[in-house]
Amino acid sequence: MQVVISSRFTVILNRHYVGSTDSIGIDMKEKLLAGKNAVITGATGGIGRSIVEEFAKNGSNIWACHRKSDKDFDDFCLELSKKYDVEIKTVLFDISKESDILSAVKEIKADKKKIDVLVNNAGAISENASFHMQSVNSIKKLFDVNFFGIIALTQYVTRLMPKNQTSSIINISSVAGLDGTPGQFDYVASKSALVGATKKLSLELAPTIRVNCIAPGIIETDMIHSMDEKLKTDTIYHSALKRIGKPEEVAKVAVFLASEMSSYITGQTIRVDGGII
Repeated sequence: MQVVISSRFTVILNRHYVGSTDSIGIDMKEKLLAGKNAVITGATGGIGRSIVEEFAKNGSNIWACHRKSDKDFDDFCLELSKKYDVEIKTVLFDISKESDILSAVKEIKADKKKIDVLVNNAGAISENASFHMQSVNSIKKLFDVNFFGIIALTQYVTRLMPKNQTSSIINISSVAGLDGTPGQFDYVASKSALVGATKKLSLELAPTIRVNCIAPGIIETDMIHSMDEKLKTDTIYHSALKRIGKPEEVAKVAVFLASEMSSYITGQTIRVDGGII
């Protein structure tokens, strides 16, 4: 299912400004993602919603992907579309089901627009249980969302990315995938797998597709409400900035990695965690 939020798909070409230009030829008055088209998954969550907003603010047209119909989110996208003169389409599918993924990619392909950016933000957390209390089936179920679904979507989308220009894939992992905490075994393992996949894909898809990863720390989203309070407090205490992060602080890093400002960066995992030490 696809809901058209705007009737106009804006592609900005050959725009010229009188103003400063940075050392790699980017006009600093130009929106960083002007004329780009991005697929963003997990679009209704705290971080995903902020990524949609920051991408729209920077001139990107968007396929905002999520699982269930959400009128509040549709209204939010319509407001962004009008405010920033971009097109945002919602595409509904379950990232854990490959048949859903294939149908969604067919919808996106039918628009006959190039795909410049893929942001793999969809993800899930598990119940608070120790390793010995987690069944292999429950671990597989979380991997279907946090890893296998992402890989399947990436395989399909990369086939649609232009061959004559550089595109960008941004995977949203977690500091848990780097440090082993916070989070349960299945969550940590799935996010760690995404970090490893980022490294490998950056080699296989170069030079036309850059692949990077963002590892957020504790961010002010619905997910942190299920986090153990002592673990949350301890993590904040051991961070340099001594606070919880904001979703937009992650989203702005995603804009950077999607833009030409990061044209010489690939295969990297950038921590957005307030300096956990």
